[in-house]
Amino acid sequence: MHKLAHILRLGIKELTSLRHDSVLLVFLFYAFSVAIYMPAAGSVIGVHNASVAIVDEDHSLVSRKLGEALQPPEFQPAVTLPYDQLDQAMDSGQYTFVINIPVNFQSDLLAGRTPELQVNVDATAMSQAFMGAGYIGRIVERELLDYARQTAAAHSPA
Repeated sequence: MHKLAHILRLGIKELTSLRHDSVLLVFLFYAFSVAIYMPAAGSVIGVHNASVAIVDEDHSLVSRKLGEALQPPEFQPAVTLPYDQLDQAMDSGQYTFVINIPVNFQSDLLAGRTPELQVNVDATAMSQAFMGAGYIGRIVERELLDYARQTAAAHSPA
C-alpha cells in the first residue's frame, strides 16, 4: 500500500508541474485531438490524384513504360508535354510533377551507361511533393529493373 501511495504522490506532483509547462500542454492537446481527428476525418496526408506530365524527348519503349507506370489513385494519367512548355506548366501550377526523359535515354541504358531523369516538383503542395517524389523514384527504379531483366532475358542464349 505504501508503494501505491508513493506512486500517487509522484503522479500528482507531475500533473502539478505540467500546468506550468505550456509547450507540453499544447503538444498534448495536439497529440490527443488534432493528430487523431485529421486522419479519421479523411484528410489526405499522402499522395492522391497528383498531376503528372512527361517531357518525352526519347520517344522510346522505356519512356512510354515509365509514363504508363504512374497509376491512380496516387497519380493522374501522365500527360505528354512539349519541352518548350515545361517552365510555363510548372510556373502556372498545372502539374505537381513534370518528368523530363532526355534524348537517347533507352540507348544509354542499353549501353550500360547511367542516364539521368529530371523530376521537376511543384513544392506548393508540400506533403504531396515530398512523398510523390519518393513514389516516382521507386516507380522509375522498379520499371528500369524490370526492363533490364526483360532485356537480359531476351539477349541470353536459350
